[in-house]
Amino acid sequence: MASSLRIPPQSPTLLNTIPTGLIEDVKYLVDRLTQDVDDLVERVRPEDTTFATAILPFIKTAIKIYQEATADLYLRDEFFQLVDAVLHKDEQLDPESQYYIRKLHDAFFQKGLGIPKGPLRDRYWEIQKNLGDLRRAALRNLDDSGSRGLWFTSGFPHTDHEELGSDPHAERRSEWFWIRFKEPDTIPVLKFVSVAETRRKVYMDSDDRCPENVSIVKEMFVLRDEAARLMGFKHHAAFMTRYKMVGNPEAVSSQLNILRQQFQYRRDQEKQALLALKHDELADHGMPVFDKTLKLFSWDRLYYDRILKERDYSFDQNVVADYFSLENTLEGMYKIYSHIFGIDIHKVEPQGHWTVHESVSVYEVWDNDQNTDFLGYLYIDVFPREGKFTHTAHYTLSHGYNESGKRHFPANIIIANFPPPTSSKPSLLKHEELKRIFHEPSHAMHDLLAKTKYARLHNSDDKDFTEAPSMMFENFFWDAQYMRDISCHYSILTPEYAAAWRVSLELEPGDPIPEVSAQISLDLATKLATTKNVGSAFKTMSLISQSTWDMLVHSPSSPEDLLHMDYARTFNTMRSDCTGLAGSEAFDGSQGLGFSVFRAYMSGYDAGYYTYLLSQVYSYDLFYTGFKGDIMNPAKGRRYRYLVLQPGGSQREKETIYSFLEQESNTKTLCEEHGLDF
Repeated sequence: MASSLRIPPQSPTLLNTIPTGLIEDVKYLVDRLTQDVDDLVERVRPEDTTFATAILPFIKTAIKIYQEATADLYLRDEFFQLVDAVLHKDEQLDPESQYYIRKLHDAFFQKGLGIPKGPLRDRYWEIQKNLGDLRRAALRNLDDSGSRGLWFTSGFPHTDHEELGSDPHAERRSEWFWIRFKEPDTIPVLKFVSVAETRRKVYMDSDDRCPENVSIVKEMFVLRDEAARLMGFKHHAAFMTRYKMVGNPEAVSSQLNILRQQFQYRRDQEKQALLALKHDELADHGMPVFDKTLKLFSWDRLYYDRILKERDYSFDQNVVADYFSLENTLEGMYKIYSHIFGIDIHKVEPQGHWTVHESVSVYEVWDNDQNTDFLGYLYIDVFPREGKFTHTAHYTLSHGYNESGKRHFPANIIIANFPPPTSSKPSLLKHEELKRIFHEPSHAMHDLLAKTKYARLHNSDDKDFTEAPSMMFENFFWDAQYMRDISCHYSILTPEYAAAWRVSLELEPGDPIPEVSAQISLDLATKLATTKNVGSAFKTMSLISQSTWDMLVHSPSSPEDLLHMDYARTFNTMRSDCTGLAGSEAFDGSQGLGFSVFRAYMSGYDAGYYTYLLSQVYSYDLFYTGFKGDIMNPAKGRRYRYLVLQPGGSQREKETIYSFLEQESNTKTLCEEHGLDF
């Protein structure tokens, strides 16, 4: 590993900007960009314009502005005429510059410049403004709802909730547990709590936690449909898929139907296995069981899925978690990135006030392959705090690009909400949390290893592909030997943890202290690896259900369909039919509001949630072609780095995949992975 004494050529992105300072900075930059565009359109005529005279000056300023702050610039006809002239001029440009022009032209088109001036364009702009307001309100409501929750008295896994019990809106209650509607709380309840009524209450109330979003999302669907029709498309889904790899909404529907047919039989097998477990548990408790009417509810699946894995694969989730502390697992991931990509990732002490909170870590990333160049910064913010974003995500803080022969380096942040460490334990990751921690940092690697001329093209923006590289890396965790290599029992980490672990054993006086291996055993790691696709049909059918719903509300036959739809009933029926799991409607006749908390169509995945399934297809193609059976091969890692990651978004994603696979992608490896016929 290279020395950490190297000095980066660029200072870190500061995360401590106060709101008023941020507003002042944005206003200054917007004013500056607006003035530059004013000068540009006054100085250059469309018939005389070239890439160098019209586009490069805009790029050099625009790269410093947030996209939201520059929305008005894409509404200027005179500037659009310059861009349109360059696009249709037979000018010899390098491929990335030509691709930039097409992307820039499409940005104007999306803002409504394809609609002639007049009341129709004005209405389109009004809709877009309203949609922005609605989207922000819906996301704000959803984030605020994460502070809501339920009080319970018993039945919770102590390891997951030893720090719970403080409600910001209520006095502390001894022996009570405050369960927030956030995944760090709800997922452990659904997996570990044996009381079905408790699981049901948490599941249903979490579905209904944001009733204020019901009217908002309905209005969003109606306005998106109207906007698409103003643009000449038959609905929003047609507008959104026009430049995607998939091409059109009919291809999406076809792919979803094929996958549903392929996975339905496997789903039924999984359902019967979990129903048998539920039957036996009820019978063991002396409860009457009627096989013909026994239902598997949505709040049952995670619970019985865990029991199935523990019974058939002989491992306890908590035992596994003891070997995967968050910090140690992250370090293991950094080592694999370093080895296969030829890079160096090391933690640095924040200087002054680099970050917004003391729990945020900062890393420098350097090249150790073809040179020793600096690559960028990585921030890790993985513990919950009041007012913080409640989900797991990756964000680019600043893009990489070239300017006047000088490289500007990217900065990224990983945001998560894992259980924080305590005095007796570090943050320990259970199975699903391990998968998430392998996913998001891989987005950061894609960003840090991309090398493009223009900031706009640094990231891939085709959501059909965006998730594929990160999904591909999730496969690395399922290699038993690698799993063992990155593991370490938490009692080994510090003397304090060792002492707390011995106390947790609750040994009687004179009992010998059991030995614990420093790493997870290869036998246990192998058993864990065999569970990779256990329950995969349920998960896939859930994605199919959500994707089908997303396409349904964004591809109505007529605007009236949206006005008369029973959203809750349609969503719940579709979810139940596809997953095979009964919901609240089958329990007490109520229609849950799950459609109102579906974040995807509030955060840029409208008419695009199917991309998670399509990305799975690409991810397995990439993994089987590049790494299966030989994940630590640095030659294969370098090939993947330079062919898949380094182009970023500077070319069509279809070209990127083809260059690595050397053939068109298909579902063969997905079917092979799940034991299905192709």
